[in-house]
Amino acid sequence: MPTTVDFVGKSMAATLTVTNLSQEQTTIQLRVFRWTQPGGRDRYEPSQEISISPPIVTVGPGEAQLVRLVREDASGGGERAYRVAIDELPSGGPSQTGLRMAVQMLIPVFVNVAPDAVPDLRWSASTQGGLTLRAVNDGGRRVRIDDLSVSSRNGRRIADLKGLVGYALAGQEFRVTVPVPRSQLGSLGELAIRANSDKGPLSGTATTSSTQ
Repeated sequence: MPTTVDFVGKSMAATLTVTNLSQEQTTIQLRVFRWTQPGGRDRYEPSQEISISPPIVTVGPGEAQLVRLVREDASGGGERAYRVAIDELPSGGPSQTGLRMAVQMLIPVFVNVAPDAVPDLRWSASTQGGLTLRAVNDGGRRVRIDDLSVSSRNGRRIADLKGLVGYALAGQEFRVTVPVPRSQLGSLGELAIRANSDKGPLSGTATTSSTQ
């Protein structure tokens, strides 16, 4: 906890609490990745712009560990996005029996967060090779997109994507492929898009084209 970390304004430090809910001791490793969206797809690159202390920690059963995140760069500018990867390391102990799945979590981290900034999405769509929606975020804040639905201009429901669809980061673009039968692609025309988000309901329109 928390599941999202905001460095508001020029704040330099934040904390995460990792709790071990299992009945066994576990060791975890924490790493930071810069998060961008070239071509509308998420890209993660190792980053030293945020340091983590401690980067490796052993947590006993039912115990919690406080982890500190510190920015190395105090410069301002627009909102920037990172992910903290929390990986459970294999114990390799002789007492382990059966199949044990290592856990990985990716925690979103945002710096230079302006409390009054809002997302501003421009939607477009392409039918080349399938239906792809593209959202360019011209606003100063990211937005998490959930439960996205696509309808035709006359209200016919085309597709629904349940749960988390993805993030449109500030100043970048987000793309998602929507499952639509190939036979319907040529007659889609203008689309109505609706979704839930961490900033409330979203809506927009997109005119389909055959190029991306």
